[in-house]
Amino acid sequence: MERKNSIDVLRFVSALAIVVIHVVTAPVAHASLPSDAALAQRLETAHTLMRWAVPVFFMITGYCLTLKQECGYRYCFGHVKKYIAVLFTVGLVYALLEEVYHGRGLQRDTLLRALHRVISGDLWDHMWFVYAIIGVYLVMPVLHTVLAGDRKTARILTFLLFFFTILCPFLKPWLTIGVPFPFGGYLFYVCLGGLIARRSLNKKWRWMALVACAGVILFLLLPVGRGEYDSFHPVICLLSVSIFLLFSQSEWGESRFFAEASHCSWGIYLLHPLLIQIALKLLHVDLLSAWPGLRLTLFGLMVAALSFAATWVLRKIPGVRYLF
Repeated sequence: MERKNSIDVLRFVSALAIVVIHVVTAPVAHASLPSDAALAQRLETAHTLMRWAVPVFFMITGYCLTLKQECGYRYCFGHVKKYIAVLFTVGLVYALLEEVYHGRGLQRDTLLRALHRVISGDLWDHMWFVYAIIGVYLVMPVLHTVLAGDRKTARILTFLLFFFTILCPFLKPWLTIGVPFPFGGYLFYVCLGGLIARRSLNKKWRWMALVACAGVILFLLLPVGRGEYDSFHPVICLLSVSIFLLFSQSEWGESRFFAEASHCSWGIYLLHPLLIQIALKLLHVDLLSAWPGLRLTLFGLMVAALSFAATWVLRKIPGVRYLF
């Protein structure tokens, strides 16, 4: 599959958006005193505005894999092995750090407890994505057959996933449907990315996506738009799809920086919480007491830059680059 520069840009921008999410949420969770209500609201708004990043990551996965001619179990199992290796290396290190931090120290069973954390999924919050993407790759050969085959069948599957994943939970206060659906979660976004990969949308769609994106952002910035949103809320779904369409249907010139940045986006995702945890738990950096906007901005830029630099270096090391 020929690389698409716009997808490289989107992958990197999505990684930066994930950094923003954790930079604005982690200091509040580790603050010794309750945050000012107005500040907490601004941080929650920033968090909500970046929620599109995770659905977009899954859409990128569906987009790229659908365009691959060969996406059988041999290919997908190769990726599954990589993500399992990530869990038992990077994830294991995080589990060991958590065991030591909570005062248990290095004991005989520390490694066993850390391994139990990895197997049970009891790792730092961002590592859930590793488990989720393993599940996606396990079913991707079946999904690829549908998404790369008859378009009508692909549209029906995507609509069913939308209905049971996005629409039904939203309508639950007014309408409860007792029919269960065997697939759910982020597979909707994977399938939608694959569906978009097989279509070339005209300028009208791009303008519609731009208007929808601007409308959702404006709505979320207004008092009426305040609330709790997850990745499956229709508002976040519309924002995610709009952003994905704007990038995937645009033509970007070839850029060595974004090509390299795209390769480093996975490492940025894996490593940035480590820097945040070091700053908050070990160095006890105070980001909220004075000039929180400026401090958080500078802190976010530092975390993103150091994560990028560390990933770039690690990807130069044979064997280690496989993980990042």
